[in-house]
Parts: sequence; structure tokens; C-alpha cells
Amino acid sequence: MQEVFKAPAAARSLGTHPVLQNDPLYMQLSGWPLVKGWLRFLAFRLSNTWCIWNGAARSFAGHIRIQSSKERLAVDLGPAPVLTPDGSLIDQPGTRARVASIENLSAKYPWIDIVDRRIFLMGFDAGEQTHDRCHVNETDRQVELPS
Repeated sequence: MQEVFKAPAAARSLGTHPVLQNDPLYMQLSGWPLVKGWLRFLAFRLSNTWCIWNGAARSFAGHIRIQSSKERLAVDLGPAPVLTPDGSLIDQPGTRARVASIENLSAKYPWIDIVDRRIFLMGFDAGEQTHDRCHVNETDRQVELPS
């Protein structure tokens, strides 16, 4: 009797052939990108969390350093009230805006302290200065008429 000669099997490739989908090596290699993706995601979350906690620790240290100093802990709410001719005191408009803003901030975030209020008012001052520098009055504009 004559035997049937079989050719050696072709080298396996990692394609999507149905026979290869049950191959353990194929299953291991196909799961690796998923694991790699999860590891990248966890590394990103860990570095993001580290940055957040690092910033919070620096902020905490700064708060403690300022509050432990010997200087007076107070905030400057702006110009002093003006004495009117009838003898009453009237707050300046900027002072009223600062007080209202601090009250709104404290109502929204009850955990803020004096350092946070100072930082907020520094931003308030910077905004006023920028507005004063960039604001152009209608009387300052000159329109040149064509001849």
C-alpha cells in the first residue's frame, strides 16, 4: 500500500484565522495590548494624582508658613469710607465690591481662610489695574475724518 505524503505545515502567522483564535499563544498576545493600555491609564492616573497631591502639599505648607508668621493676619478691603457733609460714612464703590465678592466666595466655599481671601483680593487688584490700563474712554478716542 502506498502512503500519502504530507507536506510540512506552513509557518503559523498571527492572523485572524479561525484555527489560530484558539491557539494559547495568540490569546496571550491579543490580551497584551489591553493590559498595556490599562497600565498606561494607571500610570497617567498615578502621575496626575501625584501632581494634585504635590500641589496641595505645597499650598498647605504655604498656608501654614503665612499663618504662623508674626505679621498681622488681615485683608485689605480697599479705600477707607468717605465722610459726607452730614457726618455719615459711605463706603467707596471698590470697597463694597470687594466685601460683596469676599462674602460670595465665603458662602460658596466655607472652608477658605485668610490666605485664600488675600490671594483672591490680589487677583481682584490685578484685574482692576488691567482694566484701568486697557480701558479707553469715549472722550479719549479721536476719529480722523477723511479729507
